[in-house]
Amino acid sequence: MTIVIRSNEVRRGNRGLVLSAVRRGGLVSRTDIGRQTGLSAATVSAITSDLIADGFLIQPSQTLSSGSGRGRPKVALTVNPAAALIGVVIFQLNLVSAAIVDYSGATISESSRQLTSAELTPQDIRDALVGCLKNAMDRSGYDDRLLSRIAVSVQGVTDVAGSVLLWSPITEHRDLPLAGWMRRAFSVPTSVSNDCDLMARALNRREPKRYSTSFASIMLSYGVGMGLFLRYDCQRAEHIRHRIRPYGVSAGRRAVPLRTARMHRGICSRLCHSPRGPWRAGRYNAAGTGRSH
Repeated sequence: MTIVIRSNEVRRGNRGLVLSAVRRGGLVSRTDIGRQTGLSAATVSAITSDLIADGFLIQPSQTLSSGSGRGRPKVALTVNPAAALIGVVIFQLNLVSAAIVDYSGATISESSRQLTSAELTPQDIRDALVGCLKNAMDRSGYDDRLLSRIAVSVQGVTDVAGSVLLWSPITEHRDLPLAGWMRRAFSVPTSVSNDCDLMARALNRREPKRYSTSFASIMLSYGVGMGLFLRYDCQRAEHIRHRIRPYGVSAGRRAVPLRTARMHRGICSRLCHSPRGPWRAGRYNAAGTGRSH
């Protein structure tokens, strides 16, 4: 089968490679970018010139050593923190939190709200998400109009478009249009993602040489979740963050016995709840109870 790749897609992909290299390095030269990305010197020069003209990269006064001690010092490049403001919202069990970060990834302000997620109506969830981000924006001292994008992290399953929370173990409500709520409130593009998927993507972006082809990231919190990369592609995580009942784990409306609880596509995970903290693996007797260790 022949795959056709458009030139604009190639340019967009190369821009992403360059920006990722600069983010990881903090302060890098064009030579460093070429070495990390495998792009030619001419391509790196053209892309970095465009990114500087667009305001995404800047050339600080600081220079870099040439390495050999001879020749002209390397011109340093870094991400322009003022290029954009990003809103990050996290919806998890009994807590909504938000942060405003600049384009370099530095946190400017934060806000959080404690609540009882199982008792919230859809309108309550909307008000909590929007209100928490507005509070973080107010604390940042910047105008709402400077916000460029919003990312929402959730416990549960989202649609393919990354707009709707289809199902979550922390609320009985289904098909919540989280992205639509945030877009109407702030008038900026919004994406909704599973929190374990985001964790796997973050590892891939931060250390692509180590976390690239196929790997799994496990989250242990008030439940267990997995983010999975297979053949360079992030798979949709199936997240187990369930309420505890006397006879097992509640997966939405269906209870699964603890001794047969499974995590992500058939990988067995025996779970129990400890009064001292998060769930831990354990051994279970015929009654389904057991000790944690």
